[in-house]
Amino acid sequence: MATRSLPRIARPEPPTRYRREKESRRPKPKPVDWKGAGAMIKQSADTKTTHWPTLGQILDPEQNSFGVLRLLLALAVLVSHSFYLWYGTSTAEPLYKWTGYTLGQHAVQVFFFLSGVLVAQSLTQSQSVRDYAIARGLRIFPALIVCVLVTVLGIGPWLTTLSTQEYLTSPATAAYILKTISLSTGSAPLPGLFESNPATAVVNSSLWTLKYEVLCYVILAAIGFIAIQSKRAAYVTGAALTVWFLVMLQQRPSLTSTAGFAQVLMYFTLFFGTGVAAYMLRDQIRISGHMVAALALASVWTNKTNFQEIMLAITLGYGALWLATFRFGGLRAFTNQSDYSYGVYIYGVPLTQAILTLMPNINLISLIGFALASTLLAAFLSWELIERPALRLKRRWTRRSTVIAIEPQAQITAAASTVVTGEDVSPVGDRANTPNARTVNTRTAMAEGEAALRAKRLAMAAQKPENRLQPSELEQLRARLMIRRVARSPMNGHAPA
Repeated sequence: MATRSLPRIARPEPPTRYRREKESRRPKPKPVDWKGAGAMIKQSADTKTTHWPTLGQILDPEQNSFGVLRLLLALAVLVSHSFYLWYGTSTAEPLYKWTGYTLGQHAVQVFFFLSGVLVAQSLTQSQSVRDYAIARGLRIFPALIVCVLVTVLGIGPWLTTLSTQEYLTSPATAAYILKTISLSTGSAPLPGLFESNPATAVVNSSLWTLKYEVLCYVILAAIGFIAIQSKRAAYVTGAALTVWFLVMLQQRPSLTSTAGFAQVLMYFTLFFGTGVAAYMLRDQIRISGHMVAALALASVWTNKTNFQEIMLAITLGYGALWLATFRFGGLRAFTNQSDYSYGVYIYGVPLTQAILTLMPNINLISLIGFALASTLLAAFLSWELIERPALRLKRRWTRRSTVIAIEPQAQITAAASTVVTGEDVSPVGDRANTPNARTVNTRTAMAEGEAALRAKRLAMAAQKPENRLQPSELEQLRARLMIRRVARSPMNGHAPA
């Protein structure tokens, strides 16, 4: 049976989600710009750390609270000594069981770190080693001498078990004065004084650290003098700090009762030297609370190991810098004007011992309260009557010993040419690079330097009482020098209109 063929119907294609022509036109994915991503992450990190100040940015007294910290540290030493004097042993303090050091010893560690920062700054700002020595000596010895005399001639005759004549004529009294003022020891006794207290015959145990502080000053001055004389200050200072740090790694500093003089000196130079190193790196050290937490964990990890003191110096020092960034309200301005820390430090022990002698049954909390009140009063009198006048005397003595420094040649050239001709011939200009300009600048600089040196010498001579000049006479001399300087200038009469 014949059949009729039907036309073939094309089978429709299955529907697709995306059309092929659109798939071919889709843009290809761009490769990841890893270099740009790294630059963006770095820029973000830099932005996040811009609010972290550097040590160099807070060295101005108006930008730090070092005075507040020093006062708090001195009060911490007073509280710690109250435990020691009431119990008769330093191991009774709770903090000693955790770290092996008392609260007062930790406070002294921070004291030496801050002293390293501030004394290094004082050395760099001093005109000479003599000015540096005058500043350090007037800060320590006037108040110390008065404290020793108040203790010997005031507290001693009042509370000694001997008669006044026996007490004053005893060789031990004179020995105490000489040994304490010379810093040879801080544990010298006074006859018949504080013999019935729990800490028997302890007069002023705080003063024993002053010897090591002065030695740190001397070591720093010696290194600074060598660095200046060698004309390579950065290399000498870096080498000294490197050798010092390697010695600390080889031999652990110690403050135990059996430690010798060298070990104790190493112990204090560790914290003082850490402060000096921080000052040398003041523009690189950024202060952040996150770093304080990280260093605190590292310090706990190295506790009671050979690296304990090194981590303590870094952690406590950095933590002190972080606390110094806080304002503490009006207390910062007060401590910048009145520094009671040194007075609290040197008067705390004898006044606490005197309270224990007068009230032997007093409890510990009351002892701390009475000691704080009496010591702050003594520190106030010491600052107002002794320390502040000594600082004024320091300014006067260092001003008289200031060495005249001639300005650099390029600065003298630019200043002299500007005064004489009225145009700028600084080295950055094109005119200063020509041979004629360099010759003229050199001659002008020599004349200007000689005139400036004569003017400064006349100003110094006018400050002397025997050569004091009237203001009108001094102005006449300066006018004559200016006329002579302009007349001797090789560019005189050739200034541009």
